[in-house]
Parts: sequence; C-alpha cells; structure tokens
Amino acid sequence: MGAVVGAGTLVTAFFMGPLIEFFNRTVARPFLYGKEDKQMQKQKNKRQLSC
Repeated sequence: MGAVVGAGTLVTAFFMGPLIEFFNRTVARPFLYGKEDKQMQKQKNKRQLSC
C-alpha cells in the first residue's frame, strides 16, 4: 500500500463531510421540505443546547 498522501487528499478527507452537511442544511433540506423544516431544526437545536 505505501502510497504518498498529498495535501489535496487530506483536505478532501477532512473537509468534505462538513461541506456536504453545510450544503444539506442550507440548500438541500430547505429546497426539499420548505421553511417548515428549517424552523423545526432551529427549535430542535435550541432544545439540545438548553439541556
């Protein structure tokens, strides 16, 4: 196996997950479910933070 791991590989490995989650949260879910889902997410996050 002994392949060289480049900087691009590391950046992709560590930042694609958060980037995809950001896209899902800000674009995909509101597009699919409308603003209701966004409001529900805010309420859910507030409940989690208050615990």
